[in-house]
Parts: sequence; structure tokens; C-alpha cells
Amino acid sequence: MGTFWNVAVSHTSAATGTFAADRAAHPTFWTANPTVITRLPVISSFEYVSGNTQRMYAAQATKLFDVTSSTPVLIASGQSSGNWSAAQFSNAAVSALGTNWMIAVNESGADYPLRFNGTSWVTLDGTAGAPAPTDGAAKITGPAGTPVEFGKGLSYVWKYRGRLYFIGAGSMDAWYLPIDSVGGVLAKIPLAGAATLGGKLIAGASWSLDAGDGIDDKNVFITSEGEVLIFTGSQPRRRRQLAAGGALPHIAADGHERAHQRRRRSAAAHRRRHHSVNARRSPRKSASSSLPCSRARSSRCGATA
Repeated sequence: MGTFWNVAVSHTSAATGTFAADRAAHPTFWTANPTVITRLPVISSFEYVSGNTQRMYAAQATKLFDVTSSTPVLIASGQSSGNWSAAQFSNAAVSALGTNWMIAVNESGADYPLRFNGTSWVTLDGTAGAPAPTDGAAKITGPAGTPVEFGKGLSYVWKYRGRLYFIGAGSMDAWYLPIDSVGGVLAKIPLAGAATLGGKLIAGASWSLDAGDGIDDKNVFITSEGEVLIFTGSQPRRRRQLAAGGALPHIAADGHERAHQRRRRSAAAHRRRHHSVNARRSPRKSASSSLPCSRARSSRCGATA
């Protein structure tokens, strides 16, 4: 940890010497940065873009910063993970303090979600005694007695067909908000029965088949075991739409050979079925017709005795 300095007066430092010597020679050219920043590696980053507003954010192990300018601005500290996901969402219904919102959560599930309205960030503390968010939108809470009851327990966020979806930390449960909402009560999608290899959900995404945002988009849930569950509908409670989308097989980093073996077995089974069908369709030959011609069978063979 060290002191950060901002340039107050643009100048050219001496070709030789130290930074401390330059500050001593030009005490009015530098000002100390009051924000205490610990030099730790950046773990994740994301951006916010709305019209002419563009902002970049970066996180280290315990803090999230706005790094749009050369001087980082602290957004949140005391976080349990630096691996963040964020989803930008437009909601004209809450227009008093912004229409283009962003929700951010980190993978630990131990911290409250953060929400940005284009101007300021709020921490969405969903406990009963916590004050209402100052951005004009509702808190994010869950059903009583669930891990997400007070807004914690969410480890990943993405947008799909007008809804925000979340992953329940360390589980096979996904959660979603009401349509066109950046706050409210979460509803659960239990996906344990849809995955054949178990594990937990680790990420999700909207998968577009035509590089756009339309009715052919699919909602994708990814497990820690490499399975990909695909939801094809717009109504999350209709589980049969998940089955209609299907599940892609497990192909882990060390499982490429197993995938090739499955493909080879499938191809071999296809060849066997093909040969079996051809065999049933071919006319059977009599046993005598396969015998060589002889003088005793000359009339049958068409030869002259």
C-alpha cells in the first residue's frame, strides 16, 4: 500500500532523479490522493454504456472501483469476492432517477447486490430494518426462509427477454425478477432435476441464434460439471419449455477424448442400424442358387450338358 498522487500542474520532470525529488522541487505541482487504494490484481471488470455515458469498473479481491478516469473512485469495499458479473437493463417505468440501470453481484453470494442508475450506486440491503434504496426502485428480496430472502445469496446475473435472472450461490437454483423490473421479489427455478451430472450452477446467458434480441433467443444455464441447460420459452415457470430446449452433453476440459468416444460409438451404432435395414430389404437367395454349376444342375445354371 502506498500514497497516490495527482498532477496539479502539468510539467516535465528532470531527466534524472526520483519522484520524491521532483515533488520536493515542485511542491505545488502534486497533490496527494486522499483515497487509500491497495495495489492488488484486477480480478474482473465490466462497463456501463448509455447514450454518451460510458463508464468502466474494475474489482480486486475486496473492492470495486470506477476506473473511467485516471483516478480510481471507490464504489464498494469489504466485498467477499472480486469476481463480478453485471447486467444492464432499461426500465422506463422508474424514470425519476434514470431509465438505464445496471445490477452487479459477485460470485461469493455473501454480499448484497449493487445497483447503478447512471448516476449513483446503491447497495440493495433487503433486511427488514434497512432503509429503502435512494434510487427510487424497489429492493431485491426473496421468499421467506430462502437463501435469497434478504437479497444475498446471488452469485451471477444476466438479462433474458425482459427479465433479470440470477444464480443462487452454490446451488442448482436460478432466480428471476418480475418482467421489466430492476427490483422486487425473486421467484425460483429449481434445475437440479434437469442436470444429469449434478454440481451447481455457475453462469447463465442469453444465447441469440441470429445475433439479435428476438423470439428465437434461448436462456442458457451452465453447471460446474460442464452441462448446458437451454430454456426456450419466455415463461420461466413452464418447466417443459426447458426440456424442449434440451441439454448439451458434458465436455469438460479433460473430457475431449470421452466426447470423441461418444461420437465414434454413435457413428458405429448408426452404421449397424444402416446395415441391418439394408439386410432386411435385400431379397434372400436360396441355398441351391449359391452352389456352383454342375452337369447335374446344367438346366438350372443355363449351361449345355
